[in-house]
Amino acid sequence: MPFRTFPDFSVLTLQHRKEYESLIKEYPPIADFSFPFLLGWWGLQAPVAVSIIEGNIIVSYCTKANDTITELSLIGTNKIDECMCQIFDYLKEQGKACRLVHVPEFVIDNMRFPELFNFRSERSYDEYLMALSKFYPLENAPRHHVKRVVGFAQRLAGVQVSVGPVDLSRKENQELLLGAIRKWPKRGINSLASSNNGAMENAIRHAEEIGFNNVCLKLGGELHCFMIFYAPQDKEHISLEYIQLSYAMPELLSFSINMLAEWLFEQGVRYVNLGMDFGKPVLRVAKVALQPVNFFRKYTIEPAFSREVSRLR
Repeated sequence: MPFRTFPDFSVLTLQHRKEYESLIKEYPPIADFSFPFLLGWWGLQAPVAVSIIEGNIIVSYCTKANDTITELSLIGTNKIDECMCQIFDYLKEQGKACRLVHVPEFVIDNMRFPELFNFRSERSYDEYLMALSKFYPLENAPRHHVKRVVGFAQRLAGVQVSVGPVDLSRKENQELLLGAIRKWPKRGINSLASSNNGAMENAIRHAEEIGFNNVCLKLGGELHCFMIFYAPQDKEHISLEYIQLSYAMPELLSFSINMLAEWLFEQGVRYVNLGMDFGKPVLRVAKVALQPVNFFRKYTIEPAFSREVSRLR
């Protein structure tokens, strides 16, 4: 289903998935602009709308009729300066603030006249990129992590360990994960997803349609950890959305991380996008502690000189 051309917008739906993913397949695997994240997170707060300009994508995060703030972002590499000028002119005509939000760094890199714009870093929306080699093979991991994993594995002698996905198109598997969320303690990593406004439950119930994948850790046939993630067309990256743990045994977290890392590595994954911290100290500490190797950075952009920007068009 094709998208409308700017200044008209199409509300993003499940029917747009193939079209949308074909438009972003050549860009860096930024979680914020993945189809699952737009539909599964932003879409729970207000409908997300999309428009096309010069082959680039404009994303509108606010489409409520009574909303006084329009939050638009731009994704693409074609005639970026001209497109931004056209968008700013449109916003001015609508009486809206002339700004773009969450603009990825690669978009800025394709500008010809960056001096005509003001850039402000959006630290809270930068995405943390962790190298999987930090945890697999195990000898690469920090010493304290290795000690915990080895000790836990020794205590599991004789217990069957299985790692792999479950079919979330089946109702019983959805209920398996949803039941775990309800009964597992709301602490540690579980607490990080405790205020997601139903996004995790939505990701589980509609994983197949939206495009989410999963991997589960079972000990003795019982579920003890699961992870929901998105795998972009770039097979070396995944975007981690949610991870939940039973906390039934000490050192289970370290063991789970190692087992999930091994499984992902065997699938060809090399980097895990840990997502944004949204400015929350507890999330920032947790993500920084994993020693990210890089970030997908984002910026707010405004015109520096309104007269000169208009003249560029």
